[in-house]
Amino acid sequence: MIGEIADKLVAFCKKRRMQMPRTLPFDAAVGSLRRLVEEMVPGEELVLTVQGEPKAIVTKPNRTSWPCQPGTAKDTKHWMARDFDAPLDDFAESWNDQAQRPV
Repeated sequence: MIGEIADKLVAFCKKRRMQMPRTLPFDAAVGSLRRLVEEMVPGEELVLTVQGEPKAIVTKPNRTSWPCQPGTAKDTKHWMARDFDAPLDDFAESWNDQAQRPV
């Protein structure tokens, strides 16, 4: 039952594009703690309470590395069609005359 309440709370907040509340009863968070932490943004805190008293603070750490590193594709072969920038025949009739046709 408590897990269902947490699920409804998460769905409610997502629907309204709100952040999760900063406090949550410990019993409500037990079954879905992993999901709650994964949905937090770095630096956000979640205070877990027992009978209204704060007992723990969960903080998602800031990212220490970026998933993409500059220069990692420098040796990758890229292919592009020779006519990639040629005018499309599908749009030819939309031009009134050749003067408006892009080069």
